[in-house]
Amino acid sequence: MNKEQLQELHISTQNGKAAAQKRIDYLMYEDLLDEDGYPTEAALEIVRIWHWSDSPGWFEFIKSIWHLASWGWSEKESIEVMMKNDYHGKWLGEKVKEHLGVEA
Repeated sequence: MNKEQLQELHISTQNGKAAAQKRIDYLMYEDLLDEDGYPTEAALEIVRIWHWSDSPGWFEFIKSIWHLASWGWSEKESIEVMMKNDYHGKWLGEKVKEHLGVEA
């Protein structure tokens, strides 16, 4: 890639991050959990569009919508174990795999 292409890629990436953040900011005003404590479509969209460059924030958001986090969440638990055991149901395991580019 030449310098001009790199600049275009950088600008495109920044614009994509800004658009995603604007959408996330909007979705944060929606109900993120349903009456049973499970993630709504708004919460799942946030998980789906969160930019990869902020993985710590992404995991912190997921923890905030994790049903019974005090029972099924461990800071020391590896992502691999979390995906394999899928403690919260298929939705999170699939979203984690999708976000990290892991094949199902």
